[in-house]
Amino acid sequence: MRNSYIQTLRAAFGHEKLIIPAVVAIVQSPDGRFLLQERIDFDVWTFPGGFLEIGENAFDALKREVQEETGLTPRAGTLVGLYSDPRYDVTYPNGDRLQSFVVVFHVAEWTGELGVRDDESKAVGFFAPAQLPERTHPWTKEILHDFLDSGGRVTIK
Repeated sequence: MRNSYIQTLRAAFGHEKLIIPAVVAIVQSPDGRFLLQERIDFDVWTFPGGFLEIGENAFDALKREVQEETGLTPRAGTLVGLYSDPRYDVTYPNGDRLQSFVVVFHVAEWTGELGVRDDESKAVGFFAPAQLPERTHPWTKEILHDFLDSGGRVTIK
């Protein structure tokens, strides 16, 4: 669900392209599987995440978004990527356009019970890298590939 900050910007700028800071969580289970959510708006599987709200830091936004979407609350996160290239631009079904500015965190510790908790998700689940759902978003696959091949370095694209 959109927050009031984005609603305020959309009231002023309509569907024009905006740059909004966002966070994404690569939540990894102890057995090496990764958490994905099946999104309603784009009908694809992707990592949980969302936009920062005014007065919120990136990790607090990550905790809030992951909890809202999956029921899990990250305990800690490690910065693993920054994706801001215009090729990652998004146009939502309602015509809203965004240039991505996404901070990606790896999360290996969390609390909570896994389950759909919002109106943005159809389903959530953990998947092995070789067994991702058929409709996994290409950017999600790329981010996961970058993470797995990074050798602990932060990916900047």
